Amino acid sequence: KGGFEQKCFCNAIKEFLESQEFIVRLEGMMQGSVKAFDVLAWKKGEGMFGYEVTLHFHNLIKNLEDDLGTTVKKVVVVCCNKDELEKAKAIVRNSLGQQNRVEFKTIYEFTKEKID
Repeated sequence: KGGFEQKCFCNAIKEFLESQEFIVRLEGMMQGSVKAFDVLAWKKGEGMFGYEVTLHFHNLIKNLEDDLGTTVKKVVVVCCNKDELEKAKAIVRNSLGQQNRVEFKTIYEFTKEKID
């Protein structure tokens, strides 16, 4: 789902997580979930993580409410840049309060070259 930019972000996240030995599904559904995560990842012993690519903010809270109703360990909201990340944080804080199961990252954090 989504446009070109959304698909590029999802694929960058997928490749990064696979390099960390996660099993990854694009448009991953969890049992009992009402919607798919943009990216769903899991690794034995670490649990499941849902990633929401956030290019627009109109459905951010609804997506998070649905996501937090699942058993994922964390939901990671992925934004284009730091300004949008701060906007997403403010929207979530104002609507849902402090959420210990929600993290915020920019796409840059998934596109850095791996340094060995």
